[in-house]
Amino acid sequence: MHMIDLPLDAERLLRFAHGQGHDNIDDTGYALHAWLAAAFGALAPKPFRALEHRTGLRLLGYAPAPLAELRAHADDFAPPSAMSACRWEDAASKPMPAQWTTGRRLGFELRACPVSRAERERDVFLVALDRAKADGRELLADKFSVPWEGRRYDRSRPTDADVSNQAINHASTFVEAAADVAVAVVGALQPLGFIHEDSSNAFTLDVTDLYRAEPTVPLAFKVAKRVIDEPRLNLERELRREAAREFRHFKLIPKMIDRIKELFGVDDGGGDEERE
Repeated sequence: MHMIDLPLDAERLLRFAHGQGHDNIDDTGYALHAWLAAAFGALAPKPFRALEHRTGLRLLGYAPAPLAELRAHADDFAPPSAMSACRWEDAASKPMPAQWTTGRRLGFELRACPVSRAERERDVFLVALDRAKADGRELLADKFSVPWEGRRYDRSRPTDADVSNQAINHASTFVEAAADVAVAVVGALQPLGFIHEDSSNAFTLDVTDLYRAEPTVPLAFKVAKRVIDEPRLNLERELRREAAREFRHFKLIPKMIDRIKELFGVDDGGGDEERE
């Protein structure tokens, strides 16, 4: 058995998955399963774990053969789009011990992720979350009189989405930036998330998710309606300006800071009132 370390290009990985007919993938794990099967077949690492970084993805796993043999298999059988998703020059492997000394103590990490086969083996939590979001978005779309046919977002072609979906993308980015500030002010560690565990800014993403329903989606639909009515307007610029006003009115960053402190049981004697 060999431990395999594969650095991957996330954009090319998703482009490969899209080319294989896996559209609208928001679960990187599904794309990785498809890529491993195409690249290595029966030699694919099992189990494996993907670690997200700002520079891309890193896949760690256990394979029955060393890297050289896996690479040879990929050279012979993998499609070009699959080959381009891996930075082969930085890949590495090492043989694992065939025998263990009696009495040796080892640490293990077990990760369990129940999936819904009806939803193409997606995480059941993500499935339930998307259904709840969809119900709320439909009501808000009616309120702001914007067209809404569901969440449609292709990471490789973000501008192909309709105005409503593009507005949600931009609004989410601005709310995430606010969460970045709040996490930094509190001094929390970015990678130590609860839901988003495999990202260098996992905790920021956790905080961001707490504010999806408000103000993210209402902000997005409000500006989307404005741009639909006046196509000459720039969607991102209008959202940036509106986000600045809404965040001040909503006191978003102070609320995020208080929420984080509440999560960790921190009580600083009400000092946040002065900051607001």
